[in-house]
Amino acid sequence: MIYNKFLFSTIIRVILISINSFLVVAIINYEERLFSLIALLILLFMQIWFLYKYVSRTNRDLANFLLSLSAGDTTIDFSNYEIEKIFKGLGKTYSNVLKETQKIQREKEEKENFIQSIVDHITIGIISFNKHGKVFIFNKSAKQILGVNELFQIKELEKVNVGLSGLFLNLKTGKQLIYKLFVNNNLVQLSINSTIIKHTDEEITLVSIQDIKNELEENELKSYQNLIRVINHEMMNSLTPITTLTTSIKRNFSSKNVIKKMSELDVENIEDAVTSSELIEDRTKGLINFIQSYRELTRLTKAKLSEQNIENLFQNIKTLLQSELKENEIELILDINPKDLRIDLDSKLIEQVIINLIKNAIEAFPDKTGKQITLKAFENENGRKCIEVIDNGKGIDKDQINDIFIPFFTTKEEGSGIGLSLCRQIMRLHKGSINVRSELGKGSNFILEF
Repeated sequence: MIYNKFLFSTIIRVILISINSFLVVAIINYEERLFSLIALLILLFMQIWFLYKYVSRTNRDLANFLLSLSAGDTTIDFSNYEIEKIFKGLGKTYSNVLKETQKIQREKEEKENFIQSIVDHITIGIISFNKHGKVFIFNKSAKQILGVNELFQIKELEKVNVGLSGLFLNLKTGKQLIYKLFVNNNLVQLSINSTIIKHTDEEITLVSIQDIKNELEENELKSYQNLIRVINHEMMNSLTPITTLTTSIKRNFSSKNVIKKMSELDVENIEDAVTSSELIEDRTKGLINFIQSYRELTRLTKAKLSEQNIENLFQNIKTLLQSELKENEIELILDINPKDLRIDLDSKLIEQVIINLIKNAIEAFPDKTGKQITLKAFENENGRKCIEVIDNGKGIDKDQINDIFIPFFTTKEEGSGIGLSLCRQIMRLHKGSINVRSELGKGSNFILEF
């Protein structure tokens, strides 16, 4: 056994102390042996002291070794310790422990380097920090986006842009934020998302940042192109017949650029001119209505938010549309969970959105029985409050579903094409979104997310 030397040495010392103690007891009553008794007592105390020193030194050396090991010092050489001379073979055992510890450390370092390499190769900027602002991860993409080589404390972001560090420290989990700043005199538009993770009993904020300036510009350009295409279509629909009708009137009252005399005009010419002018008037009114619709679309600038009881909002809408729903034999179902759900919104604007969606559903119903529209309010899995308008109507064609929010796009003969575009603008004023899911023959779901 590796402990034989320590055990043998300790037993010998205890035996010697016992013998010495026996001798002290044996001569303690003999006065003539006083000096011998004193000598034995001194020797006894010395033996006890050396035994204590021997055992405590052994414990101290072993404790120092284990302390170094627990501190992660795997370079320690056990053979240099005095304890190895006492516990023969223990060095080999601990050398094996050191090798395993070194192996685990190498694997841990390799894993950390592997994860760091992955994080550095991600095109999205990643920053992680604790509640005190100490930064743990600051990847290559984040350095490029923010124009910073190193970041040890979040407060150092104040050098990039005043207020940026406070923004990061006060981020709300799961909420996307768009933030504009100038980096090296270049405009950067950041999409910022954050989440909280727990690591060794400490909350760590993990933030992803992405420069979406190019994507926003591309989408903006595409939106302008779509808008121009629709405006061009509407304008041409009005201007082409106006031009044709104007030419017709000119033809009725002139010939080869010479105005006809009164005697050359007949009733047919005059009637044709009157009819053409009436049509021009109609198309002009159509253009005026189009321009008014455009003004209505761009007039909204701000929403007046206040906490609203959704049940009251739904009941008001139901009362307003009661006769129209009854006339079209449509059942309106209200589903609110929880029953007392409240949302910060502009009640007038959101009422306008929901009424618009319900009226669209009413007009889109085919002739069938069992027509239903459901108004649903709830909190989704991300903690966002939502209102959903569900119908079991004919649904929307998948080729049209991406165009329905474009201003002036409409599939209705009498439609202006601003309804859904206006709904989207109202939701943006609420810093929310409107999305649609639809399937032909099964109905549509419009989701307002706040």
